[in-house]
Amino acid sequence: MSVSSAIIWLLIAVALIVIEGATVQFVFLWFAAGAVVSMLASLMGAPVSVQLVLFIITSIVALLTGRPILQKKITPKKTATNADAVIGKNGVVTEEINNLMQTGRVIANGLDWTARSADDSKIEVKQKVAVKAIDGVKLIVERTGED
Repeated sequence: MSVSSAIIWLLIAVALIVIEGATVQFVFLWFAAGAVVSMLASLMGAPVSVQLVLFIITSIVALLTGRPILQKKITPKKTATNADAVIGKNGVVTEEINNLMQTGRVIANGLDWTARSADDSKIEVKQKVAVKAIDGVKLIVERTGED
């Protein structure tokens, strides 16, 4: 009896690993670990009720502790792109910014951008501005108070 239930647990573990390979969500992997623990308990002669409890406890503990660690190690770190790097930088208005007329250009971080005012105010040419955000391909800027 213990060998047949061990085979069932092994098949469950393999199926869960295959599903994990197809989804790559780091969820089913931990349940496969629970199935392996239950398989070992089965080989040691533990009753089915103990095997099920071990499966549930091992799977949940492994999921709650292992998944965050694995995701932190596997998930690539976000690298600022050229667009992200311009946020927080200063620029100079090269075409008057007028949100109502949908006009405005700014040179920021060495690049020419379309721009809009963060507070809907008009900003004149040659005014210094600070980049607050990016909306699509437009910089959202506000006056710095410097000339």
